[in-house]
This record gives sequence, C-alpha cells and structure tokens, in this order.
Amino acid sequence: MVINDQYHFIFVHVPKAAGTSLTTTLRTLPGNEVVTTHPTTKHETVSEWHARTSGDARAQRLRDGALENYLTFGFVRHPWDRMSSLYHYLRDVRPREEIDTIRSFADFLEQARDGVAWIRGLHSLRPQGEFFAGAPTRRLFIGHFEHLTDDFAAVAAATGIDVPVPHANASAHRGRDYRTDYTPALADIVATLFAADIARFQYRFDERRPLMRANRHALTFYT
Repeated sequence: MVINDQYHFIFVHVPKAAGTSLTTTLRTLPGNEVVTTHPTTKHETVSEWHARTSGDARAQRLRDGALENYLTFGFVRHPWDRMSSLYHYLRDVRPREEIDTIRSFADFLEQARDGVAWIRGLHSLRPQGEFFAGAPTRRLFIGHFEHLTDDFAAVAAATGIDVPVPHANASAHRGRDYRTDYTPALADIVATLFAADIARFQYRFDERRPLMRANRHALTFYT
C-alpha cells in the first residue's frame, strides 16, 4: 500500500493489475508514509496492514480518524486474463522454486482448485475485492485495469496528483489472447475461484472488458 498525507490517498496494490507500475509512480510523490511498507510482500491487503501495524504509534495516528476523508483506490483485472498472466509470470520469472513442479497452465489451475498450499497461499489467488476490505475511508474508488488510463485520470483529478499515467509492466506475453490458454473446464475453475470478483466487477470470460464501469460516474460508488 501507499498512504499519502499530502494528497490524501491510500493506494491498494492488487497483484497482476498494474500495481507495480502504480506503486513506483506514486512513491515519487511527497507526503508518503513509511509505515505502509511491508518487509516481505508488495501485495498487503488493508486488513493485513491493520494487523501488522497494530502496535505502531504512527500507524495508530493514521487509523484514529486521520484517514476518514482520504480516497482509497486500486485496480482490478479480468480474472481469466489475470490468471493467465500470473502463470506466465511465474514460469518466466520463477520467483519460487515450487514453480518447477507445475507442468502446464492446466496443471496450475487444477492444483489451485485442489487447494495445493503454496498456490492457494499466493496473494494473487485471493479474490480481488478482499484487498479493499476494511478500508478506513469513506471514499473508495475501484478502477479497472482494462480502463487504466481513464480511471487513473479520474483518481488524479480527485486527489490533485500530477504524475504521468503509469503503464502496466510489459511482458513477452502482453497482448496475447488469454482465451487460447483455456478449455471450458479450465475456464470453470477460474469462474469458481473468483466468483465474487466476477459478480461484483461484471467480468465475463468472452468479454475482454467489464460489462459495467464500477466508478464511471462517482468516486463514492463503493461505501
């Protein structure tokens, strides 16, 4: 997360939804709170931040009403595209040795379905909506990765920040059609794992963009 006292925002980093680019950009701004930095993960949820900083005096000051009028924001992504992107990232970057046990994309999703511990323990396997639970503000903006430029512009207008629009991390697989990775059975696995996100954020397997823009008309759509 990034909490900024000058521009009054909290950025929630949802994995595989342009979060790294956004974090890098937002951390160049003055007014950032150092208590937001987790020692081992970039993908801390709001609830996890609350638990981790429960004994921190500076974090307590932030919790004690100081954040109420801040804008909490973050981005979500098409679940089927996101899982395809995650798999190719793990295979290409190999951040964990367990990836050597994965034989294919199908094997990856089937192990996720079956509850294999290291896969289900990945932050990327958590429903995206969970990252925003417990947000200590009255204003919550959840933008879409598929509309990153427009939605980030809305955040910039609401907070007064003036930074270039971040770009999602490029990869060798960016721009490929995620649907080519799927059989109907594999698509059903993702539909089950992310049923809450699919319903809340209006995604469909065959539609690259959400059916509805969550925050198109108001920054207070979610309260």
